[in-house]
Amino acid sequence: MFGVRFRLGNSVTLASGSARQVALGETGMTQSDKMDIELKAAAWHARLASDDVSEQDFLQFEQWISDPACRAAFDALQFAVFDVEDNADALRDALAQSNSASANSVWPRAPTRRRGWKAGGVLGGAVAAIATMAAAFVLMVNQPSSTTPVDGVVYAARPDETRLITLADNTEITLNRGAEVTVYWGKTERRVVLAEGEAAFRVQHDAQRPMSVIVDTYEIRDVGTVFNVLKDASRLTVTVAEGEVAVISVSKPIQHVLSDFQYEIDHSSNEASVRPARPEDAMAWQQGHLVYRDAALSDIVRDLNRYSDVPIRISDASITHLTFSGSLKIEPANAMLDTLEKFLPIDVTEAGGTLVVGSRK
Repeated sequence: MFGVRFRLGNSVTLASGSARQVALGETGMTQSDKMDIELKAAAWHARLASDDVSEQDFLQFEQWISDPACRAAFDALQFAVFDVEDNADALRDALAQSNSASANSVWPRAPTRRRGWKAGGVLGGAVAAIATMAAAFVLMVNQPSSTTPVDGVVYAARPDETRLITLADNTEITLNRGAEVTVYWGKTERRVVLAEGEAAFRVQHDAQRPMSVIVDTYEIRDVGTVFNVLKDASRLTVTVAEGEVAVISVSKPIQHVLSDFQYEIDHSSNEASVRPARPEDAMAWQQGHLVYRDAALSDIVRDLNRYSDVPIRISDASITHLTFSGSLKIEPANAMLDTLEKFLPIDVTEAGGTLVVGSRK
């Protein structure tokens, strides 16, 4: 429901007027009220599909779609857009057989008056089944420059701050610093692709439109859940705070992960493990802290590299297994290393643009 398209198949039945009425519901609205909402839904669809859509647009859209009638109208329009796209050739043939003057007046230009959204009789009898959703059709044919499908909505957090995203269904995604996700909204599926970094998910369960998080070749399927996903160069870690997720991969059996457990895949060995976890520790970054319990220095340095502008490396293999328990405030990497120096027998120096962690002499 973000005005984005995620193709789930090629066989779609044309939407009918009765289907639209079911979606909108009988709420006592007049036909004029319904038409106003439908026109607004079409305008939002066009806006969200444009190249210059802004974050403010999405915020305003999420406010608008919080009204159930608006949500139903936008859903119905989305279904019609899918239908039109899958039957584009037949629709264009129908247009060609229509009155050429009317067709020519509609095709090249966006409508400038309300009646333009109705498209008059341009659609013709061959496509009468979707006449009641003509707004969706006119929206498509009046955007000849938008030939490239809108594949998804990209959200990213800046390197120095986290970012909370609330989707139209009230699902919340919190992005850790520098993380990026792309949200796809389909008729039968919600899908989020995590490109890199870390994100926490509080998913509103919808059995008719399940949520999946895609990380490389892995799919993390929600079963009504709060969970955290971390992806970096060496691992994929899924920590479940509430509910359950299923981790699906072509190379491994499906793994169900329950609350208070963590599933991790080591990319170097391709080995996977499940172990008890403290979700509040794994998700403490949302409160600006990294929490460790008997964590190896090598693992801590791996984490700190995610927050550092310059690389950090351990120069002495003998200290990699030193352990630390405690909380580090997320701040510049050299400051976090300064804190570690107070508790571990290490020294941190800078050499050639790299922070070097060595044994204290």
